[in-house]
Amino acid sequence: MMTVGVCKEERIERLRKVRAQDSVDKTKRSLESITALQDEGVRVSFAAVARAVVSTWFVYNKSEVATRIRAAIADQSEHGLDIAKTPKIQRVSAAALQAELAFARKELAAVRLERNELRTRVALALGDAIDSENMDCLRAKVQQLEAANNRQASEVLAANRHANGLSQQLRETEDELIAARASLRRSIRAVPSPS
Repeated sequence: MMTVGVCKEERIERLRKVRAQDSVDKTKRSLESITALQDEGVRVSFAAVARAVVSTWFVYNKSEVATRIRAAIADQSEHGLDIAKTPKIQRVSAAALQAELAFARKELAAVRLERNELRTRVALALGDAIDSENMDCLRAKVQQLEAANNRQASEVLAANRHANGLSQQLRETEDELIAARASLRRSIRAVPSPS
């Protein structure tokens, strides 16, 4: 039967695997971001990679990513930015920029709404998964308790039968004792006194 400790260990192991996969995904996205920044002719920095993909902490503390960023920075310092890949600067009117900004704000609001909905869904799904695992553990615990209860009920029934047998023997012994005393009294009375 499953115990609560086993279920907890399974959840911890599953969480470790998810965290490891998340780290691999973040590393891959970070390395792709570094390559993209170099290809676009944008100066590579820890902050630029962190903004593009993950957190600043991750890019500094993941040795593979930090090494690649330092190499890209050194390469750009030594050879300069790749001018051929640098996009041309285009002149844009203020009205076009305002329209672009308004559109970006609407899109950002929609993305935030979608993010909140997804976060809620994930929280509910995670809660259901945890509840399901807890239910399995609880079922196993209930089955263990029921088995223990059945064993104890059997032991109590056997003890009651034994006690009833002993009570019956005690009554019979008391009846025999009473009969023996009565017989002794009669025998004593039947014996003539020496006077």
